[in-house]
Amino acid sequence: MTGINLTVFTNLVLIFGIQGLLLAFAISRLKKGDINSNRFLVGFILLISVTLLGRYFYNNTFNELWRLKIVFIGDLVLFLYGPMFYFYLNRLFFAKNQSFRTTSLHLIPVVLFVISVLPLMFEDYRGFARTYRRFEYVYLITEAAAIAINFVYLLMCFRLIRRYKRLSAENLSYITGTGFYKNIILIGMSVLTAWLVSFVLTQVYPNSYDSLLVYHIVWVILSGSILVVGYYAMNQPQLFYIKREENGKGNKNYEDCNKYAIKVTEIMSDEKPFLDPALTLAKLSELCEIHPHLLSRTLNECIKQNFFEFVNSYRVDEFISLSKEKENEKYTFLELAYKSGFNSKSTFNSAFKKVTGKTPKEMMKSKNAA
Repeated sequence: MTGINLTVFTNLVLIFGIQGLLLAFAISRLKKGDINSNRFLVGFILLISVTLLGRYFYNNTFNELWRLKIVFIGDLVLFLYGPMFYFYLNRLFFAKNQSFRTTSLHLIPVVLFVISVLPLMFEDYRGFARTYRRFEYVYLITEAAAIAINFVYLLMCFRLIRRYKRLSAENLSYITGTGFYKNIILIGMSVLTAWLVSFVLTQVYPNSYDSLLVYHIVWVILSGSILVVGYYAMNQPQLFYIKREENGKGNKNYEDCNKYAIKVTEIMSDEKPFLDPALTLAKLSELCEIHPHLLSRTLNECIKQNFFEFVNSYRVDEFISLSKEKENEKYTFLELAYKSGFNSKSTFNSAFKKVTGKTPKEMMKSKNAA
């Protein structure tokens, strides 16, 4: 990479780093959503910004000792990305704060890193160079560990999302914006993959590797993540709030579920509460005058569906009924889906396929052929 290109790259990293600081401030001022969860998100964005600014210092060290030391101190944030995002999703999806003991366990890699670089912090220039050469293999192991640890945390975050979606199906009739967080994880996977490729190439081909091109891709993707989060934070702030419903313990003396099943199906058919796109287990239980815990058990044990499947099966039936009416031919499939209580195209398509075994278009084609 030429000097001019490196200068342009360095300036872009500086710009995105400063933009990240401004974005963190803007999100901290959001009044909507889970304020406690947003604090973790702000911390996560600050970590990205600190990393980008650290990269700026690295490209402008000019062999100044204090700047070299700042770069090493800044590298400790590499071990904080995973835990911070994991804590954020835990708080966002499950309103769960980590205990001091649990938090301490997650911070062990950070502590070990600090211990490994501590000798460098008290050296003069000659001592710094000598100590670095002596412990260079330690820093290679540290970098490999950082890559591996962050991969593990991203996989743990995927599991959190899957767990949340599974539990939400017991209480919510719609899917909240987990796709946004999956995209953030995918960006993280892209960064780690580029970082891993760069790390391997620099060890296998230390002399012929041209200006650490792949390594610079890491910073480009990381800078892009600032843009992604910034766009959604400003244009779709509702994504930073996740709906949570609690079943409660309920009455442990569970009665015959048949009477509850009859009651809830009658109300669904007669009053059509499923037309409310934001219908939850709590709302339906209040309408049916059945405790949420008993209603959830009724659906799972007697009707053999979770809440999400149960409600959306009625919405699919409503869609089919509406599509058969002559007066509704002017509406698109999506418009009829919204009239049936669905709140998104993806939820409608997946529910329709599960209930009928066909897509809406396939159903209409078979209907017209008949």
